[in-house]
Amino acid sequence: MSLRPCLEPDEPVVSNAVGHSESARHPIPRILRIPRPPCGCRGRDRLCQDRRAWAHFTAHFGHTNTNPGEVTLRVRPPESPVGPSREARTLTEVDLGRYLEAVQQYSPDRYVEILLMGLTGMRPGEVYGLKWDCVDFEGERIIVKRGVSNGILTETTKTKAQRIVPIHPDLALALQEHRQRMIRDQHPGLATNLVFPSSRGKLRFPQSLAKVHALACDAAKIDIHVTPQVLRRTFNTLLVRAGVDRITLRAMMGHTTEQMTERYAGVALADKKAAVVNLFAGTSKPVP
Repeated sequence: MSLRPCLEPDEPVVSNAVGHSESARHPIPRILRIPRPPCGCRGRDRLCQDRRAWAHFTAHFGHTNTNPGEVTLRVRPPESPVGPSREARTLTEVDLGRYLEAVQQYSPDRYVEILLMGLTGMRPGEVYGLKWDCVDFEGERIIVKRGVSNGILTETTKTKAQRIVPIHPDLALALQEHRQRMIRDQHPGLATNLVFPSSRGKLRFPQSLAKVHALACDAAKIDIHVTPQVLRRTFNTLLVRAGVDRITLRAMMGHTTEQMTERYAGVALADKKAAVVNLFAGTSKPVP
């Protein structure tokens, strides 16, 4: 008989079965005692397949027993067919300002690339695939046409289409100073023409920002986990709140569908409160 390692007899065996005493609509987790099947299995650290099948069978039919040689079966309610919903994590304009100030103070060497993500909404792969030939200071624009995918620099973006994003004056100044520092220090990445190369002149990846994000969030007292994706969603949300039309918004974000633009947009708590205030404007209290 084929044996396989399993749980100790005093450990719970996980099952999704529901007993007869539980409601099909609102199942309640409970502990069932399942007897050992007469399968000839020996040893406390081994459990045969027949015993596992016996446990699920008896759990399904609500069999309970309290004899000493039984296995503890923990019954888990069936999972909902509808996946959990979660609002997109975004920063408010005030939080974004505090966050960028914290990055500038505690991680000045990574400030410009994070500022670029926050003020353009570029994907992290597009940021690290950006080269100086695509930064047009005179035209005050960035041509997004490259990306980093699976550790490889590609000549196309995620959507296979290039786009143009404007450069904020503060960002333009920061990029110019960043370029001057690279030339002054003779950075190894000058040969690659990358805007944000690693210290060795190679490609840089978003994972390298994990500690920078954590430090900035702690300093700025921000209670959400900030990532490059959160910065991109924040930029999208701020544009929506500013009343930017959908066509311009999609062109700046590089979204191929309207559904993707809506997915990236978060709803600030202040907007929710304003909606409730406007709904009950002119009344002393909500109508029951």
